Amino acid sequence: TFTREFKKNTGYTPLQYRNQNVWTFPNLIGSRYTKNTLPPPRYCYLNKTAIYGRIERYIEKIPHTGTYSKPRRMVIDHLISISKSPVYLSNKVTASKKVTDAVDIETVYWDKNKRDQQIATLPEGCYAYFIFNGGWSDYIQYINNIYMNTLAFYGLQKKGDYDIEVISQGDNGDYIFEYYIPVTPLINNSEKCAIS
Repeated sequence: TFTREFKKNTGYTPLQYRNQNVWTFPNLIGSRYTKNTLPPPRYCYLNKTAIYGRIERYIEKIPHTGTYSKPRRMVIDHLISISKSPVYLSNKVTASKKVTDAVDIETVYWDKNKRDQQIATLPEGCYAYFIFNGGWSDYIQYINNIYMNTLAFYGLQKKGDYDIEVISQGDNGDYIFEYYIPVTPLINNSEKCAIS
């Protein structure tokens, strides 16, 4: 019964889904709030990019409880305060092999000056780009809305590659969050983009 219902909602059996390199949400609709809209993505085509930096690893419970968010935010706030420039991160999420109902999150804090070792390479391809201004708790809700509702609404599937976050602080103390999600299918009208 579980397998049948799972296939109805994802289009795959649990084993097929686990072995996929994309996240598919064709029939999955998450909780919605009346003040939330479905933000339309801007489609960017990014060239292959080498990432230099350092890695932090976290375990996050599903559904999202924010257990790793506070230490991660402290690191980001510290980096912004000492450099006064945007912080660049890439995240990769995989099913946890150690904890039930959890995911392993690998975050790479970029070193734009390439003093650290090369950690990974972002493949070239299509990315859905979103931008959000506000505070941390609103941003978490915004990202959850994108994954649970927006991707399915626009027929997009997240590839199993690193995403990209660019976080900076505005003049009024709010944050500016830029988020790039590697997606399929390739959108023909994707514009060539560069991570600034």
